[in-house]
Amino acid sequence: MSTIEHEANTTAGSAVSHTVVAGNIAVKSIASTETQSKQFVEEFDVSKASNLVTLGKDLNLRQEMILDAAKIRIDDLNEKANRLK
Repeated sequence: MSTIEHEANTTAGSAVSHTVVAGNIAVKSIASTETQSKQFVEEFDVSKASNLVTLGKDLNLRQEMILDAAKIRIDDLNEKANRLK
């Protein structure tokens, strides 16, 4: 093998090596981004679940308040109707 052929092979091998290294870096970066994305989605899901629990409790409380107010109003109307009889 001549010196020129040897240098050409070395240069080609070096280019391939750099490409492989760059590819490995890209794969690791993608894997890291995927892991971060999954973690974000999990945290977001926990946050949504927590908010839904809070909203559910608030809804139940408001429904109870509305029912209590309606019962009081019905009782008041019944008392008034009985007085008018």
